[in-house]
This record gives sequence, structure tokens and C-alpha cells, in this order.
Amino acid sequence: MKIYPPIEELNQLNGMGHENWIKYRFNRSYDSPSIESDLDIYLDPRTPVKFFDIDIIGNQIAQELYETYGNIYVGMSGGIDSEWVAKCFFRQGIPFIPIIYEAGDLNSADTWWAHKWCEENNLKPVIFKEYINQFTYGIIELSSKMCLRTPAGPYMMSRIGKYVKDNNGTLVLGAGFPEYFPDPNLNYMKNRFKDNKLVHPDGTIKNKGWLMHESDVTIARLIGKDHPCWNFLSWRPEIVLSYINTRTHESSESNKSKIFKCSPRPKSIGVPDQFWKSRIPLIHNWVRLSNRIGSSEVDFIGTTEQLKSILSSGNIYEV
Repeated sequence: MKIYPPIEELNQLNGMGHENWIKYRFNRSYDSPSIESDLDIYLDPRTPVKFFDIDIIGNQIAQELYETYGNIYVGMSGGIDSEWVAKCFFRQGIPFIPIIYEAGDLNSADTWWAHKWCEENNLKPVIFKEYINQFTYGIIELSSKMCLRTPAGPYMMSRIGKYVKDNNGTLVLGAGFPEYFPDPNLNYMKNRFKDNKLVHPDGTIKNKGWLMHESDVTIARLIGKDHPCWNFLSWRPEIVLSYINTRTHESSESNKSKIFKCSPRPKSIGVPDQFWKSRIPLIHNWVRLSNRIGSSEVDFIGTTEQLKSILSSGNIYEV
């Protein structure tokens, strides 16, 4: 079982989601680039959570966010997560504006799906477009400033987050969602990068269960103040419990396609590997630096049974 700090210490941590029910701490720095725990994430629901059908809780959250914040923008990456978030607003007739970030044509394999969904539903998205050079400089600057291993997604979200803030809106994303390991989509954490939270030094699996990413914490740090409800898919503990209870033992791609009733697609192709492997001096030097900092890109938050117990009891100290 994951060891939690004393409740007094837990209360002092930053958080994300409704009433900051997900607590986090980012530990990595250039003074301590290789430490036992790069980041710590704790679920802290405080009250017992009931199981809901995933569509019902999705509808409830969409209504709550619109009534609380209004002028909703949904960041659409092209993935199933963000498409389902958009569907939760759309099927209830709740007004929102889709917004799509594009770095040239670098992430076009993803954004094609977002454009397709908007066209099919007669919605005109805001396209926030930058040159690839702007994206390159941006991720390196952000990574250097915050000692990050995974800056691409957070950088994109910070850019559209600023646009949305400047237009008096609130940004909602299909991010901040726990994922299950092992999974084919996360094999790079076992093979290409031996993540110390998930595997032993020889690559054999250490932990099977649920994790959250460094990028989730980074997005919270970057835009959480201006857009407190950015993490739709973990806004309330009910939605996490609903997904965990509904999930089967198939891959994440297959599960999300069936549970969220979206067309199957590879999960977050994102920026192609060829970009990171290029000999562009800036990228090449950044990759060399990132390979020297950090031992993990995630935090392991517990097994399926442990998460069900934490959520259903509402008290992590009694699990």
C-alpha cells in the first residue's frame, strides 16, 4: 500500500480537482536530479464515493462546470479522452468552444480526429497554431525552467490556456486521468525508459496498477490557478471510481473506445519519435539533458483494489 504522509502534511500540499482532492508534490530539481521519488501524488477524497454510470457522472460534471465557471473552452487533442469531454457538454446542449493546438503539422495525426469530430457536429473550433520552431523553443524553455522530462503536452496546454484566459474563458481538458500499467501504450516506461516507479532496473515489472503522469502535475502547476477545472476526467472522485469499475482487462485504447463510445485510435500519437530523435541541435541537446535528470515520469497511486477501497471509504488512513 502506498504510504501517505501525516494528514497535517497532506493538507499543506497543492492539489487539483474539486476541493483539491488530488494532492501532489514535485520533488525533482537540478540540485537533486536523481532522487528516489520525482513526484508524489495522493488521492484524498475525505468522504465516501458512490459508483455512477460513467455517462451520468460525465453529464453532471459538465453541468457543474458550466454553471460554476461558464464560457467553457474544451481543449481537443484528437484523443478519445478530450473527445468524450466535448461529448459530455455537446449531448446536453451546453455551449462550449473547442480549441485545438497545432505546431505546424507536427501533431496532425492526432488533431485530425479533433477536426473530424467538430466537422461532424457542426462546431467551429478555435485553431491555435504555432510554427514548429516556436514549439521547439517553448518546450525547451519550459523544461529548463521547471526541470521536466515531459514538457510537450504541458507547453501546448499553457499556450491555449493563456488564449482562453485572455478571452475570459475557462479551459477544460481530457487530462489528469489515472492510467493503468502495464499497458501497450506505456511500454516505453518499461523498455526505452525504465521508470523506477513501475519497473526494476532489469526492466521487470515492479507495480501493476494505476498511475498519474508528471505532465498532469505540470499542467496543474502551470494553469491550475487560472483554470481550476482543467482536469475534467478527475474533477471529482466519482468519475475515477466509475472508470475503474467499468474498465476491463483489455488495453487502454480498447477500454476507452468502448467505455466512452468513441472510434478506436492509437492513444496520443502526439509529437512523433522522429522529432525527438532528430539532429536539430536544440532538440538533440535537450534530449541529452533530459536523459540525465529524473528516474520517473509518473507516480504510482495504487492497485485497482486499493483505489476502490480509498474511494469507497473516503478515508485513506483506514485503508
